[in-house]
Amino acid sequence: LADFAHFAARIRPGGGGMALQACCCLAGFDSRDAMALALLSPDRPPPSLFERLCLCNCSATPPTVSPMATVPQLAGLVGVTLQDSSDLPVQHETHGSTQTLRWSPYDPATRTATMAVFGGRGAPPGVWAEPRSALWACLMNFARLCNFSYRFTFSEDLRSARIEPRINGCCCLPCLPPCLPAPIGQFDMVQTESSTNGTEWERRNYRGGQPVLYYYLRTAVNADGTPGPYFDQMQRVAPERTQITR
Repeated sequence: LADFAHFAARIRPGGGGMALQACCCLAGFDSRDAMALALLSPDRPPPSLFERLCLCNCSATPPTVSPMATVPQLAGLVGVTLQDSSDLPVQHETHGSTQTLRWSPYDPATRTATMAVFGGRGAPPGVWAEPRSALWACLMNFARLCNFSYRFTFSEDLRSARIEPRINGCCCLPCLPPCLPAPIGQFDMVQTESSTNGTEWERRNYRGGQPVLYYYLRTAVNADGTPGPYFDQMQRVAPERTQITR
């Protein structure tokens, strides 16, 4: 898939404090580069006990690369992106989070992409990293029981997208698809003037019907594993110790 040699020399396995991740069927990392490699790599470990028992995902089928990878205007989104509010007066709640749309289904006809944030029924886990903590461990597993997803609907010029959070409506029935809107707000994102390949977006929340800049979504690692335009910013902003679902 990609030449990850840049990262290989810097990756170190997760150290102490991994019992929580093992118990909660998560994978923990002690370096940002190891986390980025895991997000982009198609080589996935066998499904965890959580995936097998709760979601009936029993095969380690490699995820499919999103058709977005062939769209130059959206290329930055299929790398590892960083949520960055360093330039804003107030840092948002998930400042420093990283994620990828590399494995997200995309329909060129309707310009829609669907991202299962922490995995779910029929969706690959391990596409979104958050800090290693007991709180995030609980939230990640609850979210995948609800099939919590984002649906992106891009404009014709691919310079903006409406973002719709979706859930299945009942965490007790994880087999249900994310068919209902999640009541957590209205969002969109707009590509900045200096960006032409999807490497920087203004991610906005709506308050009183008006868009308010919430953070910047910036490409830290390109889809081929090479450092992206905001790689150094990821080293400064993203937490060193992270976890993803598995």
